[in-house]
Amino acid sequence: MKPEGRWLNVTAAPLRDAGGRVMGAIVTLQDVSQRRRTEAELNRQVAEIFGPPAGGTAATTAQSFNLDADDVAALRAVSKPRLSQGLPLHHEMAMHHASGRPLWVQINAYVVDPHDPETGTWWMLQDRTEMRAAQQELHTRFQQLQVTNSKLEQAQNQLLQSDKMASIGQLAAGVAHEINNPVGFVSSNLHTLRQYVQSLLTLVDAQAVACATPDSAPAQAELARVRQQVELDYLKEDLPQLLDESADGLARVKKIVQDLKDFSRVDQADWQQADLNAGLESTLNVVRNEVKYKCEVVKQLQPLPLVTCLAGQLNQVFMNLIVNASQAIADHGTITLSSGTAGAAADWVWVQVDDSGCGMSDEVCRRIFEPFFTTKDVGKGTGLGLSLSFSIMQRHGGLIQVRSKLGVGSQFRMWVPVGGPESAAAKAGGPPPWL
Repeated sequence: MKPEGRWLNVTAAPLRDAGGRVMGAIVTLQDVSQRRRTEAELNRQVAEIFGPPAGGTAATTAQSFNLDADDVAALRAVSKPRLSQGLPLHHEMAMHHASGRPLWVQINAYVVDPHDPETGTWWMLQDRTEMRAAQQELHTRFQQLQVTNSKLEQAQNQLLQSDKMASIGQLAAGVAHEINNPVGFVSSNLHTLRQYVQSLLTLVDAQAVACATPDSAPAQAELARVRQQVELDYLKEDLPQLLDESADGLARVKKIVQDLKDFSRVDQADWQQADLNAGLESTLNVVRNEVKYKCEVVKQLQPLPLVTCLAGQLNQVFMNLIVNASQAIADHGTITLSSGTAGAAADWVWVQVDDSGCGMSDEVCRRIFEPFFTTKDVGKGTGLGLSLSFSIMQRHGGLIQVRSKLGVGSQFRMWVPVGGPESAAAKAGGPPPWL
C-alpha cells in the first residue's frame, strides 16, 4: 500500500463445492503495518552501524552485519553454549563497516523463553567503537604516564643523590677535621711509643752486657746510666696512658666512619624498620663540626617504635634541618632536637629541630619548600634541600611542618607513620594536629 496507508498481509484459499469446482475464495487480511515499520527501523539502524548492504536493503542475515564465515563460527562458538541453556549472552567482538572501517560491537542476547530456548532469541547490538578507542587511548596514556612517572622518580632519586653528595661535599672539611684530630694524636703517640721502645731496647742491650760480664765495672756503670736515662718508672706510668689514648682515638675514627655509613645507608637502600633516634644521632655526629663551635645541642628524645622507612633518605632530611638550623645562627645559639609519638595508637612518630637563629618571615615560610628557592648567599645553598626533604616526607606518607618568627628562631617538625606509607595511619588523613 501507499506509505501513508497501511500494510496488509493477504492470504486467500479457494472455496470448492462437492464436485471440486471453485465457487469462491476465503480471504484473510492481517494488518502488518507495525511489523513493517519495526523492520524498516531495524534495517535503518543496522545500516547506520554497518553501512548499506550490497543488495540495497538490509536484512537480518550475516551479510547484513558484514560477517564472514570465520566471524559467524566464532560468534556461534561463544553464544551457543549459553543460549542453548537459556542463559543470557554478553559479548564484545571486532566487526567492520561496509566500507571496511573497523568496528567494535557489544552484543547482548536473551532467550525469549529460558525454559524453551527454541522459541527464539532477542539480539541487541551497540556500536562501542568510540568507547573502545577512548579506552585504548586511556590505556596508552596510562602507560605513558607510568613511563613518565618512572622517569620522574629516577630524576628525583638522582636529585636526592646529588643533594646528598653536595651536602657531604660541604661537610667534608668538617668530617676530615673530626677524623684528623684523633688521627693526629694517635700519630703523635706512635712517635713517642717508638722513642720509648728504642729506649727500652737500649736498656735491654745494656742489661744483657751487664749480665754477661757481672765483674765488669764499666758494664755495670753503663747499665746504671742507661737505666737512669730511660726513666723506667716514668715509662711504666706513661705507656698505658699512651695506649689508652691511641685506642680512644681509633675508636673515635671508627665511630665517625660508622656514623657516615649509617647516615648514607649505602648497604640498606630498601624499605626497612629503623630507629629514627639512632639515625638522628648518627647524622648529628656527621655534621658535628658544622655546629659545635657556635651551637649548643640540646636533646629531648623520647623512645620511639621502629618505623618502616627509607632510613638513608630520612637521615638526609635530618642533616638538611640541622645544617639549616646551624646556618641560621649568626654567633652562638641553641639547637634543640626532640622526638615523640602521637595518635590514638601511637601510630605516628615525630622528630623536631628547633633553633634560636634569625627566623623567617611569613613570605619566606610560604616559599621554603619551592625547588631552588634559597635565602643563602651564592655558593652556600642549592635551594634543593628543603624541597627534596618535602618530597621525601611525601614519599613516606608523612609531612614536614614549619613555624618561624623573625628574630626568634624556627621549628621544623617531621611526621612519619610508623607502618610506612601504605599503613592505615598514612591513609587516614594525615598526622594529628601540631599543638
